[in-house]
Amino acid sequence: MKKRLLVLTLVMALAIGVITPAAFAAKELKVWVSTGPETEWMNRVAKIYEEKTGIKIKVESVAELDQAQRLSLDGPSGKGADIVGWPHDKLGRSVIQGLLEPIESYFPKGYFKENYLENAIDALTYEGKIYGLPYAYQSVALVYNKDLMPKPAKNFEDFIAQAKEITDPSKDQYGFLFRPDDFYFTAGFFLGYGAYIFGENPDGTVDVTDVGLGNEGAIKAAKFLKRFRDEGLVPKGIDGNTLKGLFSEGKVGAIITGDWDLKDFEEAGVNYGVAPLPKLPNGKYPKTFVTAKGFYMSKFSKDKEAAADFLKFITNAKMSMDHYKEANIFVPHKEVASSERIMNDRDLLPFIIQARRGVPMPNVPEMMSVWSPANNAMVFVLDGKAEAEMIMPMTVDMIVEGIMQMR
Repeated sequence: MKKRLLVLTLVMALAIGVITPAAFAAKELKVWVSTGPETEWMNRVAKIYEEKTGIKIKVESVAELDQAQRLSLDGPSGKGADIVGWPHDKLGRSVIQGLLEPIESYFPKGYFKENYLENAIDALTYEGKIYGLPYAYQSVALVYNKDLMPKPAKNFEDFIAQAKEITDPSKDQYGFLFRPDDFYFTAGFFLGYGAYIFGENPDGTVDVTDVGLGNEGAIKAAKFLKRFRDEGLVPKGIDGNTLKGLFSEGKVGAIITGDWDLKDFEEAGVNYGVAPLPKLPNGKYPKTFVTAKGFYMSKFSKDKEAAADFLKFITNAKMSMDHYKEANIFVPHKEVASSERIMNDRDLLPFIIQARRGVPMPNVPEMMSVWSPANNAMVFVLDGKAEAEMIMPMTVDMIVEGIMQMR
C-alpha cells in the first residue's frame, strides 16, 4: 500500500511540475563551457540544478573553438561532455561529424517557437532538425561618438552627409568607418539589397549550389559601398585594429561593430552611443549576420533525457535573465527579450533591433568557401581594381569552385 502511494505521489508531482523526470535517479552530467565568466555562471547555475534535482553537474572549462574537436576524440570513449556550447556557424560540420543529437523529440510540441526568437532557433537548425537551445545572440550595429555625432541619421543618405561634415583626413578624423576587408561586416548591405548567400531547397534546407552574390542586388550593394571610398569617407588600409584604435582615440564619428567592443570603448573614455544601422537608399534596412551561441546535447551522452532537462533549465526564462544580468549578453528567450529591463538597456537594445532585422549566418560547412572571395571582392571594388559588374559574378565562381573542392 505504501509503495503504491509513493508511486502515485511521484506521478502527481510530475504532473504539476514539482520535480522533473531526471530527478528519479542519481545521475551525473558533464558540461563544457568556455573559460572565464561563462564557467563561473555555469558553476553557480549547476548548484541550483543539483539542489533541485539531485543530479550532479560536473562543469569543465573548455574553449569554445576546441570543444568540437575534443568531443570527436573523447565522445566515443565515454569521456566527453553531455552538454557542449559554441557558436552556430560550427553546427553543420559538427552534425556531419556525428557529434550532436537532434533535440526536438525531448521537448513538448511548440516549445521552441513559444520560448525563443525565431531566427535564433533557425540558426541552431541544420537540415530541418533542431540541435540546440540558444543562450546568446549577437549582431553588429552602429556605435557612434556622441561628441562628434550627437545623433546618427535614420537613413544612409543623410548619414553620409553627417559623416562628411566630421571627416578631416588631415587630422586623422573620420565621420564613418567600416571594414571593407571582412564580409562579416559588409554582408548586411548585400542582403539588404536583395543578394543572398545560399538559396533554399523546397524543403527549407540550404541549397549550397545556388550562390546569390552575383545578382543585381549584390552589384548594387557593392556600388553603394564604393561610395564611401569615392566620397572620401573610408580610406585605404582600414582593418579591425585601425578602426578600433581610431574610435577609441575619439577620432571617428561612427563605426560598425559588435557589443564585444563596448567595454573597451568605455574604458577608453569614449562618450559612445549605439543605434541600429540606417535605412539603405532602396528603402530597406541592412540585414546583418546574426550569430547565435547554443548549448547542444552530445550524441554520445548516455543519459539524454537528463541532458535535455538540464538544457531546458539553463535556458529557461529565469536562468536566461540571470545569464543576461551576469554576462551582459543578449539572451534570445522571448520573455527576456521583451522585458522592461531589456527595453531600457541603451547599449543592448539597438543590437537587439538590428539582430531582429538580420539573418542567421549560414551554419553549413560550405560557408568556409565564401569568406575569402567575398572579402577580396570588396577590397578590389573599393580600391578601384575591379568593377562591381565584373567582380561579383567572379566571386560566385570562386565560391562555387571552393565548394566543389571541399567535396
